[in-house]
Parts: sequence; structure tokens; C-alpha cells
Amino acid sequence: MEFREVAPGRLWPPIIPEGTAYGCSQIAPGKLMELFKIKPEGIFCAGANYAWSDLGAISTINDTIWIHSEKYSSGGLRFKEHPFYLIDPFGERFDYIHGYRAAWCLVNRVMYEQQISEKLTENEKSF
Repeated sequence: MEFREVAPGRLWPPIIPEGTAYGCSQIAPGKLMELFKIKPEGIFCAGANYAWSDLGAISTINDTIWIHSEKYSSGGLRFKEHPFYLIDPFGERFDYIHGYRAAWCLVNRVMYEQQISEKLTENEKSF
């Protein structure tokens, strides 16, 4: 996927900003809860922290999004696409970002961060 800057600090397709994500997990499918925090370094949740480079492929089954990782035996992060929202550091709630559901903006963020990492690695090899 190609990400383009359409305005200063704004990408298309949109990516999720830093903040706290809320939704339903696989463990408690009917209960709305804090899932994790999104920070510049990666995704942080109770007992499990993922740098962007720790995250791999993304798959979906029905309304569940699975961001795969081999870092922990759980296999990564699983959560429901809806309900899912983000509260940014200023207290603003985002269910959608520029027309995309917040959950898909997280998927976009993972892909974006992986592309940035790949470009940095390629640049290091060229020196």
C-alpha cells in the first residue's frame, strides 16, 4: 500500500495517531475495555509490548482483526473491528478517521510503520 502525505502531518490512507484504544478482545468478546496504548514506538498493553517491528501479517476473520506476532506465544493481538475507538492524548474520541474505521487505521499504521522501517533498512544497506 502506498501512503501519501495529503496535508502536513496527514496521510492517505489515514493512520491511527497515538492514544488509548478501546474495544472488545477475544478474551471478553462482549465487554468494552481498554485494549492497548498506541505510542510512537509501538503498541503497549498489560504484560505485552510490541515494537512496530515485532508485528507481522494482518488477517481478519468475520469482524475480528488479528495482527500477528511471534514475540509472544499468544500469536499477536486480536480484537473486534467494532466497537473500536481511540482516545487521543487530548481526550478526543475517534471512531472514524477521515472516513475509515479506527480499527482499520490501526492496521494502516502497522503497515506504514513497517514500510518506514524497510526504507530505513534499505538506506542503511546503501551506505
